[in-house]
Amino acid sequence: MPDQIRLQTLLAATARKDEQAFSKLYSLASANLYAVALRILKKEAAAQDALQEAFVQIWHRAVDFHSDKGSPMAWMATIVRYRALDILRKQKKLLPAKDVDLQQVDAELGPLAKLLESDMAQLLWQCLQELNDKQRNAILLAFYEGLTHDEVAERTTTPLGTIKSWIRRGLQSVKGCLER
Repeated sequence: MPDQIRLQTLLAATARKDEQAFSKLYSLASANLYAVALRILKKEAAAQDALQEAFVQIWHRAVDFHSDKGSPMAWMATIVRYRALDILRKQKKLLPAKDVDLQQVDAELGPLAKLLESDMAQLLWQCLQELNDKQRNAILLAFYEGLTHDEVAERTTTPLGTIKSWIRRGLQSVKGCLER
């Protein structure tokens, strides 16, 4: 995982439209961010498109990054995630119904492996494992697979309100776990 301080410095320079800093930022962060897009979209070409669109947005919105609200990698990953979700929704394709298995997720990580080696990611996985299966599955479908609440409800054949409750309560539990 790239050094967060260095990424903050490069984002600040990018906000001042420093092209060299933006190039370095891309070099440091693109592999991890590409992995986020690829995990959601499952297709290399679509993931590359999402990454390109995200970096255009990062260039234009670098001034909006505030280190007191989160890490630079998390901020950029959120932008990539939203770009990937936009592409996924445009495709209007749902994957076959299945539950998310954490062991299978660990085995399928591929390019995400580096990102998930961080201490924070390990702690997050431990906190997710403390949830009941339904909450964990709903959260992983929403955040790991990139599905909307409606799509999670459809895939799991569970009422939408129940899905929203599972995700909200699960995220509150994860937050509490991370704060301990």
